[in-house]
Formats: sequence, C-alpha cells, structure tokens
Amino acid sequence: MFIDIAIMNFIEAMPRGGMVASLMAIFTHAGDKGYIWLGMGIGLWFRRETRPIAYGLFATMLVMIVANDLFLKPLIARPRPFVTYNLAMLLSPPPSGYAFPSGHASSSFAAAFFLVSFFRNKALPIFALAAIIALSRLYFNVHYFSDIVVGVIAGYVYAKIVLLTLAKPLGFKRYLKN
Repeated sequence: MFIDIAIMNFIEAMPRGGMVASLMAIFTHAGDKGYIWLGMGIGLWFRRETRPIAYGLFATMLVMIVANDLFLKPLIARPRPFVTYNLAMLLSPPPSGYAFPSGHASSSFAAAFFLVSFFRNKALPIFALAAIIALSRLYFNVHYFSDIVVGVIAGYVYAKIVLLTLAKPLGFKRYLKN
C-alpha cells in the first residue's frame, strides 16, 4: 500500500538513535509477549476485588494469541518491511514470524480496551502506553502502518469478545463501568 511505504520512508528519513531509540526500545520490549499487560494482570490478581478483572485480562490476551499468532499471521503470511525492502534500516534484532497484524498493537490495544472498560479514569495513560508500544514497531521497521492499524482494530475485537462472552462467567460484569 502507498501509505505504508510513504510512512516507512518518512520514518526512515528521521534522525535515528540516541535517547529516542533507547526509549522506543524500552516500550517495544515492554510489549514483547504482552509482558507489561500480563504484569498489570498479575497486579490486579493480588487484590480480591480486582481478581475477576485480572482473569478477564488474561483471557483477552489468550484470545489475542490464538487469533493473531495461530490463525491470522500464518493465514495472511505478510513479510515484515525489513524483509521486503532493503531500504528499511533495522534498529533492533529482527523478530521472527509474519507482520500482519501487529502482535504488539493487537495485544496492547486488546488489553487497553479491556482495562478501560473498568478504569475509565485511567483511559489516557492506558491508551497512550498502548499507542507508544504499537508505534515503536514502526520506528524499528518491523511493521507497516497497516499492520498497526489492523492490530488496533483486532485488539478492540478481542477485548469485546471477552467482555461480551466472559463477563458473567468470570464474575467481572458487576465491575464494568456503563
């Protein structure tokens, strides 16, 4: 897609390295395997009143892994930008697997949409964290913009699946903010 290449070329032309690269590396690694979101889930699990929300967050991450990594990525099999375009400067070790949709974007936004359903007053920092994690993948040339956009949409769908199907069985329906 034209927009994917235009954004990749724009990012490629930006000054790279230094403190920005270090910060982006922190965020991208926080999103690896959904570690930061799983850590939040563990934190929620320790409080009895938020334990049902933790179970729901873990379920959301499980839905994301199954749908994204075991189904969509192998089905679509889109190569990563650094594989397709020799111009793409890779600033991190090359990840394995396919690009579409972005797992970092999917997991981050699945967790964010899920968590914001309970903690609306924390929406800005939760979504900001999810966005920085997702955008860090563009910075490192391991995803196209469309991988990120579809990852955000997929994350919303994964969160809604859990919210709609597991709220009553997991016992967190009463915690949802209307």
